[in-house]
Amino acid sequence: MVAVIFSIIGIGIAGSFISGVKIWRRSQDMSRVYSELILTLEKVSGEVRQSADIPAIGFEATSEDSAGAKAQSFSFPALVRGSIIRITYRFDPQEKKLLRGEAQYKDIIAGNQKDNYTEKAILGLDELKIDYYFYNKESNTSEWRESWKKEDGIFRLVRLIGKYNGEEFTKIILVPIL
Repeated sequence: MVAVIFSIIGIGIAGSFISGVKIWRRSQDMSRVYSELILTLEKVSGEVRQSADIPAIGFEATSEDSAGAKAQSFSFPALVRGSIIRITYRFDPQEKKLLRGEAQYKDIIAGNQKDNYTEKAILGLDELKIDYYFYNKESNTSEWRESWKKEDGIFRLVRLIGKYNGEEFTKIILVPIL
């Protein structure tokens, strides 16, 4: 009788321990994904903060519907590793990835507008909306826009609004050009 009682208690303790280990592993995986998300957004922020006012490249942003989902991208000139480049970030809603493209200034001037993309995966990012802050000096008003043309000048802020695992997050990046 004592052996049966201890066996039942042992099975209960072992089951609780196994459940606890599974929960701990799941939380560790989520923590890793959130850390990767934060690091990727900080890298984007750092590059946007290194932007430069170079009219030949300019600041641009697009928003296009593709198969029922919005593919968004933005590009800007930046000083990276001692060179002037155009950096383009594009969110692919089907693949759920943020792609980073880069084109050298000399190639842009020569007419080669193609960006060389590398993948920056934000795992499981359900949605990403990108807005740009606009201040109109003539009307003394400000607003967020979904697209931007070179002729509009330099956007002052970039707002990334994303959804990940049902949670919404917002990252606002200041563009420090006067």
